[in-house]
Amino acid sequence: MAVLRSTAAATLILILGACTVPAHEEDEATTSADLLTTDASFAEDVTVADDHLSLPLTGHEAVLDYPAGKLLVGGPSKANDGAKNPHGFLRRLTRVRRAGDTIILETAPATLTELFPGDVEIGGSAIVEAPPPSAGALRDKTLELTKRIELPETKLFERQLKSGPVTWDVDMGVDGGYIDFAPSVTTDIKLKGASLQSVKIVAAGKLDADLSMSIRVVAKNPTSAESDLQTFEKVLYKAPRVRWAQMVGVVPVWESLEFSVVARCGLRVRATVDAGVGFHASATIEAGGEYRKAGGIKGILEGPTLDFTPRWHADVSGNVYAKCALLPQVTLFVYDAAGPTLTAGPYVEGALTRTTSGPTRWSADAGFSVDVGGKVSIFGHDVVDEHVTVFDEKLASYDGSLPL
Repeated sequence: MAVLRSTAAATLILILGACTVPAHEEDEATTSADLLTTDASFAEDVTVADDHLSLPLTGHEAVLDYPAGKLLVGGPSKANDGAKNPHGFLRRLTRVRRAGDTIILETAPATLTELFPGDVEIGGSAIVEAPPPSAGALRDKTLELTKRIELPETKLFERQLKSGPVTWDVDMGVDGGYIDFAPSVTTDIKLKGASLQSVKIVAAGKLDADLSMSIRVVAKNPTSAESDLQTFEKVLYKAPRVRWAQMVGVVPVWESLEFSVVARCGLRVRATVDAGVGFHASATIEAGGEYRKAGGIKGILEGPTLDFTPRWHADVSGNVYAKCALLPQVTLFVYDAAGPTLTAGPYVEGALTRTTSGPTRWSADAGFSVDVGGKVSIFGHDVVDEHVTVFDEKLASYDGSLPL
């Protein structure tokens, strides 16, 4: 059985332990007869695209003789923020050709089950350690994240909505906030007999988040019509990726972990609005998802214990519905193929209702959602090709009125 396991703790710095394959077993790991491992100069010079790799001809003339059908394996370039080869690669070579001073290697996707047709086992352990690596260094087995992430003022959504003769000019943005999250993130991928058995990704830790957003809507030719629900999301923060290699026999398996913070919102209006919506949330959570070959995808959630305070202020001429979430997101890459992605976090779902007499009423539900997604064909099986909500539960309800 092959078990690929990586554990990342985003408190300050996380170091993954060495491969758990005993030294005397390394040479026994079964690899494909088609394997062709590229060298460090290849990794530094290559540009990785979806369907091909490209190299300068000078210094790589021997690559022109690579035979079609080989499984090409290579590590990432040293530049962690580089766009040419940030993750390494695993590809099936279909053709090599020369285009002027450039070598083009046309490729098809390949899977770990092709690379390792036999049974192997890889494991990892994690410890927190300082100091961080020097700027620009290869972050081999090391993850450094700022514990408290400040959210800058950011425009999220600017669009004109229409329904019959009515139009709404909508402008929505983040006014500020922060997220303080120090999770451990565990992924577990099991292969057996060249077949995927399970994929699991779980995050656990304490979360403290605050989000303030503005909603400005100008209705033209207003009637009783209501806009369709508009949904959107934007990445507010992205951390430097962590990369590490674990040896399976003679093959370095390169993995990367990427962490970001996403704002995801939905909006439906029947009004001219100048409003603010926000929340403060503190939670202790363990959340994730797991795919098993025999049982499909299921959600994983312990807790959360949630302390939640919604905020509203508005000047409205009608009704407004909004649902906004602040979501940490973690994606595992194996070579250059994205594996499972976990998105989990708190949200506020609420409405402002203008009455003909009396104050404007507001209501809000505090909830927590978990979705898992990503195309994980790198493991030899498409588990899921998009984000799927595996848990979404409202945990508390609030209501009140705005001052006249």
